[in-house]
Amino acid sequence: MAAIDPDQLTVEEKRALLIEGLRRRRQREFPASFPQQRMWFLDQLMPGNTSNNLPRAIRITGPLDIEAWSKAVNRIVERHEALRTTFRDEDGSPVQVVHPWLEPELVVEDHPELAAPDAWDAIQERAQREFNRAFDIETGPLLRLRFLRLSADDHILLVTIHHIAADLWSTTQFLTELAALYGEITGGPRAELPELPIQYSDYSQWQHRRMQEGAAAPDLDYWRQTLEGVPGGIDLPADRPRPPVQGIRGSTVLFELEPAMFDRLRAFCKDAGVTPFMATLAAFSVLLARVSRTDDVVVGVPTANRDRDEIKHLIGYFVNMLPMRVRIDPDADFRTLVQQVRSTALGAFAHQELSFEQIVDAVQPERDAARSPLFQVSFIYQNIDIPTFSAGGLSLEPLDIPSRTARFDLELQVFESAGLTGWFEYSTDLFDPPTIERLGRELTALIAGLLDEPDKPVSAVNLLDPADLRQIEALGRGPRKDWGGSGLADDLVRQSAALRPDDVAVIGRGKLTYRELISEVDALAVRLQARGVGRGSLVGICLPRDERIIISLLAVLSCGAAYVPIDPAFPEARIRHTVEDSGLSLAIAVEETSGPLGGVAIELLDLPGSAPATDGGSVPRPVDGRNGGDTAYVIYTSGSTGVPKGVVVPHRALDNFLRSMAERPGMSAGEVLVAVTTFSFDISMLELLLPLSIGGTVVLAERDVVVDAVRLAALIDESGADLMQATPTTWRMLLDQGWRPAGSFRALVGGEALPPALATDLTAVVDETWNMYGPTETTIWSSVDRVGDGPVRLGEPIANTDLLVVEPSGLPAPIGVPGELWIGGSGVSLGYWQRPELTADRFVSRADGEGLWYRTGDLVRRDSNGELEFLGRLDHQVKLRGYRVELGEVEAALLADDTIVEAVAIVREDTPGDQRLVGYVRLADGAGPLDRAALQRRLADRLPEYMVPPVIVEQESFPLTANGKINRSALPRPGMVEREYVAPRSATEKVVAAIWEEVLGVDRIGVRDDFFALGGHSLLSTRVLVRVRTAFGVNVPLQRIFRDPTVAGLAVAVGELADSPETVERMAELILEMSDLGDDEVAAELRGEGDR
Repeated sequence: MAAIDPDQLTVEEKRALLIEGLRRRRQREFPASFPQQRMWFLDQLMPGNTSNNLPRAIRITGPLDIEAWSKAVNRIVERHEALRTTFRDEDGSPVQVVHPWLEPELVVEDHPELAAPDAWDAIQERAQREFNRAFDIETGPLLRLRFLRLSADDHILLVTIHHIAADLWSTTQFLTELAALYGEITGGPRAELPELPIQYSDYSQWQHRRMQEGAAAPDLDYWRQTLEGVPGGIDLPADRPRPPVQGIRGSTVLFELEPAMFDRLRAFCKDAGVTPFMATLAAFSVLLARVSRTDDVVVGVPTANRDRDEIKHLIGYFVNMLPMRVRIDPDADFRTLVQQVRSTALGAFAHQELSFEQIVDAVQPERDAARSPLFQVSFIYQNIDIPTFSAGGLSLEPLDIPSRTARFDLELQVFESAGLTGWFEYSTDLFDPPTIERLGRELTALIAGLLDEPDKPVSAVNLLDPADLRQIEALGRGPRKDWGGSGLADDLVRQSAALRPDDVAVIGRGKLTYRELISEVDALAVRLQARGVGRGSLVGICLPRDERIIISLLAVLSCGAAYVPIDPAFPEARIRHTVEDSGLSLAIAVEETSGPLGGVAIELLDLPGSAPATDGGSVPRPVDGRNGGDTAYVIYTSGSTGVPKGVVVPHRALDNFLRSMAERPGMSAGEVLVAVTTFSFDISMLELLLPLSIGGTVVLAERDVVVDAVRLAALIDESGADLMQATPTTWRMLLDQGWRPAGSFRALVGGEALPPALATDLTAVVDETWNMYGPTETTIWSSVDRVGDGPVRLGEPIANTDLLVVEPSGLPAPIGVPGELWIGGSGVSLGYWQRPELTADRFVSRADGEGLWYRTGDLVRRDSNGELEFLGRLDHQVKLRGYRVELGEVEAALLADDTIVEAVAIVREDTPGDQRLVGYVRLADGAGPLDRAALQRRLADRLPEYMVPPVIVEQESFPLTANGKINRSALPRPGMVEREYVAPRSATEKVVAAIWEEVLGVDRIGVRDDFFALGGHSLLSTRVLVRVRTAFGVNVPLQRIFRDPTVAGLAVAVGELADSPETVERMAELILEMSDLGDDEVAAELRGEGDR
């Protein structure tokens, strides 16, 4: 750069040059305080972030002297160094630059239109635009004032200060001094301002000295112990998925606790010896815990951190956020909890001098760019009167301008007045206003309940106001129907036969009209009655997949008995358990399926027409007293203890189900349904009985056809099917094969969760897609939903059925809050066969006394539209390929193997839509190596095919949770071994790894190692990126290291952001070459004297 010739400069240019020179000599630099370091880091992470702007809006009435106001502001800037400080980057760390003078921004705008009575919305809009302008913290200034002049005597002042320079307490100090100085300048009394013995830079240096000298050690120990094992985050009931990077868009919803209720709260606090802050924090923590289904809550609570006299009147960033951890025992009462919160708060306040940034570095929580560390919810309680200002004949009135930003997922800020008033500030990336409004109502209802019954468990206090409760119960109430008739399922089939005797009823290996079907049914029923089968009997059915299954089940029902479906393809051990547990004395079978049935009497059944009739068309004897309460069938499902259990389903439940299905999704006489589901799976009852109950036709697909997409597609088309029910797996198989229906077609999908991608693909090719939901214990399906363009939901309850989402306490859960789904109504079964204790546990009553409810164990929630969303299982029971699988039964089978000492079974979905049952095993000493194929063969002797894990992973040990339980979520993805050291493979990776080793002080860093797991934190990540920029000339955004905190990930980012990855690789090779040279050799290379 050419030297400046002073003779060529104007007088003004010489003066400016002199001022700049003096400024540079007089400006001072200091390390940023720990809070400022984090604020600077956030600015680097999200450039243009305005969530850390501190806004104040004030209406000024009276003859305003702008020049005097400006002088007053300048006096304050002179007094407080923080208002003339900027920040620069020094090797990845922020440095305070204190300037001798830094002109604040002061602008006056004329807005006469804002004086109109209806202009408040426009005023808010203009204020929000001002408050959401970004600061440049490197150049400053960090203080802005903008006057909106409505008239000569009416102004609105918008003050914005960046949080790195001040805090809320500081803004009050600023306005207090401003009013006093303006009054003095305009002829009033001398402003009596307190002396400032130190400046903010002194405070920041004290912070660093304290850390270096070890004075903070007790605070560090306290916070490490208090936050040990702290949860990674809180999952509030959001309206949208969390974005991968935390945003700043926000809004506010008002909150108020009425004076009468606040008086009651204060009286409770006085009696309990706690403050209203502590009691309100306790209640807020209970709310957060219950809506998030957790018992461990961390709430950020700000403290002014101005206990020292020297800083009480100093403008600067002193406020500290304290992560207050509240562990909630659901059985504890409110009196006990507030004492616990009192202890927590006092402990936190006693250790408040350790900044939040130092706490984070000490605790080292798992980093996530989508969340703020340690807490995502903040609580601010203001019990200091908001000051009023007047100055020089002016009246100053604070204005509340709703925020458009949010620093956290949720923040509750309240102020003591006659009542408790304030607002929720929330992230609009996550929440809609109605959700936060409901949260406010729930907090109000909870506080009222806690004060009404302070000795009641906090988990049992109602969250809902009466209107919200009525809405929830109405959403879950199915249509009420009085079906009439006998309530017996087999009677529905006989009615169809009477109306359409010559229509085709069943197509299997042959065809049967309704007349022929009933003739076959009656003939078998007569034979069964001759064997003593009658009302209350159980009869097993173990037959090939053909029309004999339908004949048998209708014959058993006609005798007043109940059938027990048995799949002949099941392992012999499972078949024997079903026979023995149910106490079967008779089963209908054929020669090839009778073997596993043991000593049970067998009624052999031939195919219709294969043997001459012997009963002369006789009909079974009428059965007296049959009614809807009689058992229709007992079906065995997977059991959590490793032992299958029988579910007892009455006729009234089956009758209600069939009649409801005929209406919705709907099936009409003459329509054809292809049946593909095994008889031992309860959803097959829809396929076998629904068509027959309304005069339709059942087409039975053989077992080998069901698993062959080409043959199944051909069967659907050739049969002229109008609808089919199948699991998502079967539908996906058909679509992948290229199947498209030949005509109008309805697809019923059930047995496991319907993947959104499948819902979209299926809906595109059929006329109607229906999502079917329900457990065996409430008779097949309890809700149905016609799939449209929106998300897949569980749908509305079927007729005479109630659905209720409940908290663990059994209380109804609010909209949006996850809870267990309880199902009541006509479909509820009679419980488990000869398992009274298990029946009593799963079939429960509510306080309203309206019959039994079945606790499904399914975790669901109602979304903001009131629709049910399936979230998963509360236990380890899963649905896989349409089958209900108790993972405990799979684990029991694995552990029964002599070679295995520990076992876990889970369902993984590492690829969307691809669910796999995976077994993890630890072998006994000397039992290895693992022979997976042999193990799977041994499992097949104990388990049905669908319960044998196709993937088995050998573990040397299992990851554990803090309480010593196996951490299922930490089990490795199949095919991945525990991450060992993987050396850098390219020159770029080698340079990046070397930078990490230098910054972290860690040797031998591999390409898959996690930066934060190695001890990295936010400031160290910026240092890494500074070195990367120096090495490669590439500016990598800070978010990239959070998105993929590995050497490999950062190397990829460098290559993507460079002009050419090849150039980056060549540059890295050169850096490595130079690093191997000595100082003299480097100098020679630079002079061009090295070997070529």
